[in-house]
Amino acid sequence: MYTPHTVTVINAYTSGGAMAYAATVLSGVFLDTSHSALAQSLGAKDADNAVLFIPADVTAAGKTFATPKVYAAAEDKSALWTLQEAGDSSAAVCFFVRGEAEAMSYKQARETYDDVFRVKTVLARDFGSADMRHWEVQGV
Repeated sequence: MYTPHTVTVINAYTSGGAMAYAATVLSGVFLDTSHSALAQSLGAKDADNAVLFIPADVTAAGKTFATPKVYAAAEDKSALWTLQEAGDSSAAVCFFVRGEAEAMSYKQARETYDDVFRVKTVLARDFGSADMRHWEVQGV
């Protein structure tokens, strides 16, 4: 798999009643983006999309991947990262940024970086040879 890119996955969670953010830099991924605007009857709407391919064996500087439920249940999230779908919520509990980024809210990231995407779907592609196993993450 061709993996020339670096992204930062940012997980949002509640800590002590306040929102907290954890950034995990992943190198050796493939990010395919498209930028456009859709003309709608009420005006133009951004239609940025991304597909992020993360090899299953990608390393994240001392952090371990955890499923969303394991991540949510963990008291200490500092050594974990996850990929969590937004579902019906408009809140960005998991999003990614092209390149290396600091931990911050989705709103702050959109104001700071050009390529910021909320995780829409996560597909575990855990079949085939070990070299082909990966996550396919669709972002909006």
